[in-house]
Amino acid sequence: MRLGTGLVLSLAVIAVILGPGLIGSWRDDDTEPTGSITPAEQIPASAPPDRPPASAEPFPIAALPDTKPAPEPIEVRWPEPELEAFREALALYRANNIIEGDAAAARIPDLATRDTLEWIAIRLGNPDVDLARLQSFARRNPDWPGAAALRRRIETQYLRSRPASADVVRTFSAQEPATVAGRIALSVALADLGQADRALEVARTVWREEALSAAARRTLFDTHGAGFSADDHRARLRTLLYAENWEAAQETALRLGRDEAALADAFAAVAKRARDAGKLLDAVPAALWDRPEYLLARARFDRRADKLETAGSALIKAAEPNKAANTLAARQGPTEAAAEADNDAAQAGDAEPDDIAAPAAAADSAPDIKVIAAPKVIAAPTPASAEAGEPAADQATLDMLAVGPRWALEQRLVARALLDAGKPKAAYEIAALPFATSDADKIDAAFFAGWIALRFLKDADSAAEHFATATPHATMPISKARIAYWRGRAAEAQKDEAASRGFYNDAAEHTTTYYGQLARTRLGLGEVGVRPLPEPSQEARRDLAQMRSAQAVRLLIKAGETELILPFLAGMAASLDADRLAALAEVVEEAADARATLVLGKAAAHRGKPFDVPAFPTFGIPDIDTTAIEGPMIYAITRQESAFNGQAVSHAGARGLMQLMPATARETARGAGLPYDVTRLTSDPAYNARLGARHLGELVDRWGGSYVLAIASYNAGPGNVRKWIAAYGDPRSPNIDAIDWVERIPFSETRNYVQRVLENLQVYRERLDQKTALLIEKDLHRGRRASP
Repeated sequence: MRLGTGLVLSLAVIAVILGPGLIGSWRDDDTEPTGSITPAEQIPASAPPDRPPASAEPFPIAALPDTKPAPEPIEVRWPEPELEAFREALALYRANNIIEGDAAAARIPDLATRDTLEWIAIRLGNPDVDLARLQSFARRNPDWPGAAALRRRIETQYLRSRPASADVVRTFSAQEPATVAGRIALSVALADLGQADRALEVARTVWREEALSAAARRTLFDTHGAGFSADDHRARLRTLLYAENWEAAQETALRLGRDEAALADAFAAVAKRARDAGKLLDAVPAALWDRPEYLLARARFDRRADKLETAGSALIKAAEPNKAANTLAARQGPTEAAAEADNDAAQAGDAEPDDIAAPAAAADSAPDIKVIAAPKVIAAPTPASAEAGEPAADQATLDMLAVGPRWALEQRLVARALLDAGKPKAAYEIAALPFATSDADKIDAAFFAGWIALRFLKDADSAAEHFATATPHATMPISKARIAYWRGRAAEAQKDEAASRGFYNDAAEHTTTYYGQLARTRLGLGEVGVRPLPEPSQEARRDLAQMRSAQAVRLLIKAGETELILPFLAGMAASLDADRLAALAEVVEEAADARATLVLGKAAAHRGKPFDVPAFPTFGIPDIDTTAIEGPMIYAITRQESAFNGQAVSHAGARGLMQLMPATARETARGAGLPYDVTRLTSDPAYNARLGARHLGELVDRWGGSYVLAIASYNAGPGNVRKWIAAYGDPRSPNIDAIDWVERIPFSETRNYVQRVLENLQVYRERLDQKTALLIEKDLHRGRRASP
């Protein structure tokens, strides 16, 4: 495979589950690729089933009860005629024949079956599914997957169908809009009712923070444009530039005048790597050189020109307004748990595009760039600032903040470039700057600064402080283990043995993670320690049988529609307790689908549940000759590459279980004496696995048995690996710390990939071969160097 292929969704899942459109993934440039798929909405927590609506509002999706009546055991059956009727209606919905599909569904007596069909009809995005129908389903099934996406559809219908303004305002008085469409609809309704000040307040926030489609821009500007200030347009320009939405940015810049247009042109030229980018930057009026968007463009341009000191100076200057706690804390990004739930949703197909927000508009030279907009502003002061007696920052101050994912990325790139240039003090200074807003970026920033301090500056005290600041933000097992392990390393360097062991013990609890396994070896624990799946109670089985969402899962399995159960599993795994999750795992066993098993197990494991067994399925790959490479490695790669989706095709073109690029597959087939057929890469899992195993074995042989180099090559290609050996040394050498070598990989996707595959390998050796010995240290250092 190649960079950016990661965990991918099959075209079938996209067509059936996501409906029209596709959420894109991105990479910044040649030094920071990513293979994540970012869904539009997070899966909400599931709730007890079959509850009457909490209110008469049009979509009472939240506010679910804490208790439910004691369930009675029931047996759910679907006679074959009913299954055939289900398949008939489903085929009609898929053919976009909503009228005949509705008629076929109406002939089915079972409510759970009809609701399952209704859920599918809604998610297929047929425009004939009107507002009343969406609201009715939301009331009946608040715990079904995709509630956030359903709410998006409902709020979009409010904007398009324009119901009575009083109804819109009443709806959003009970539950604030969760989408751009909802906020625009509310602002228009408030204006219609003569509440001009409140309408403008809502509209101004949308105008400042959202890129918007052309139609949404017209609606908002036609209704409220006269009330927007120049500062509102400047904030919007910044949002659009960060999002790389050049057409809308130019439109906004022209409203502000020639100087702003020059700034927009220069920013775009840098992003597109235009030859005249430097001249355009210099031509921006000096009065705008303190603006965050100018400083970001300057840092990016200078970094690419290897002017690392000036790039760093731009970042240092940009960070100055961020250092006041009452201003920086007023910006927020997603929590780590929310971001991981988004990833689980994407893997399960539980995401839906938003046609009100503007589509991605990537730079010409980097077609995989993801849109990054400005982080949201919270109006109220944070507790930290309030306790300190500091006033909330005014809007003008907030507008000058240089924070968010775009800044956090540039910070990492500059800091890593400085470290590679042999300037660890300068790298540390940049790494320690406050740009991050999301939990994930805060963890990465604190870790990177701490790691530089510990491993390059030998400053264990500073390292310990940085690692400690990451701890509150680390809520997922991988991050918890990572931070605890490095806190242990820092404490060890401080000669505090008791503290060190305590941190290693904390990390070692997360037995299926890379740093948890390294901590176990540090403690002398020689086994992986895979946790068995708990046996569900009879009460849990009865409870699950009563849940309509669980009945839908059973129905879809019976009907052979395994793809469609994935969003249900991700949603239910996000909220059910371990007992009911174990009961759900029994149901999923009926599907005999490795991908479904993984979705359930992984989402449950992210919540700390003991679901190691389903999180690492031991089926889903046909039996093949594995003499080229150990069998557990094939599973380790496949779990990370395709999540056992044999039809997966990445945006980069990698295909099938082991995500082979066609050119690589052709070359490997030739060497194996096999006929090459590109269609078999996605239609024949055994063919894909056989070629993938052979290719992986060839990479291991090429690198003298080194797993680290082979895994990195599988993701990023041997050419990049050769560059990293030249820059950072050879991890096969006893003089090179392999843990540090992996952390120095400049591609974030590959860095993560190597760690995930190695942790998977340890688990699969126990799951497949019953070899419980923990060999991660050996795997990191294995291999022999070629003779000079």
